[in-house]
Parts: sequence; C-alpha cells; structure tokens
Amino acid sequence: MLLAPKPGGSGRFVVVNRGPRDTVVTLASGGKAVVVLYVRARSTTKIDGVRDGTLSVYTVSGSSWGGRKDMFDTVTDARELDRSARFTSTATSSTEITLTLETENGNATAKPVPPSTVPW
Repeated sequence: MLLAPKPGGSGRFVVVNRGPRDTVVTLASGGKAVVVLYVRARSTTKIDGVRDGTLSVYTVSGSSWGGRKDMFDTVTDARELDRSARFTSTATSSTEITLTLETENGNATAKPVPPSTVPW
C-alpha cells in the first residue's frame, strides 16, 4: 500500500490482478488520491477502512518499480475507469468493492489517460 485511507471508514476495496504486469490502483476524490495500492501481477490485494464517498478509479502499469520514488520508472499504461467506486456504510453494513483487472467479461471499461493526470 502506498497511501492508506484516513481513519474512520468502514469500506473494503479488493483488487484482483489477473494480468502479467504489476499495477498501481488509485481511488481519488476531487482530483486527490484517497487510497493508492500496489498490486503485483497475478495476485490479490485488499484494504479496509475506505471512507464513504464516490471515488474515481485509476490504474497505472509499467516496468522497473522505482521503490523510493513510489512509481514505475517506465509507465506503459495509465487508465481511468468509466465507473466510479461508491462506498456507503450504515451502523450495520458497509460496502465491499472488488476490482478485477485483465478480465474479459467485466462491467466497466477504462480510457487511456496521460500518466501525469493520475492522482498520487
């Protein structure tokens, strides 16, 4: 995880990466990153504590993870999903959203965006 959610949320966000490339997934609100996750190729990552809200979803893939720079040295793909992630909670329930990357029968599409427009 590169950026954890602020305390106080109860939503869960799960990312299943079926693809051959490591990917960074960002949830953003108002152009600012709320959660940033690094998801290795062919693995699953989850984060609890996402606050209520409607969040934009971005993915960035690349090569040669920079480690200290928290970014790929070479970005090969940056995208924004056409659907937002909506987290809501009550006293007895909360939202769990699963995003599966590299799937053929998904219910969302993603448009290419310049890497510099992805919130960090």
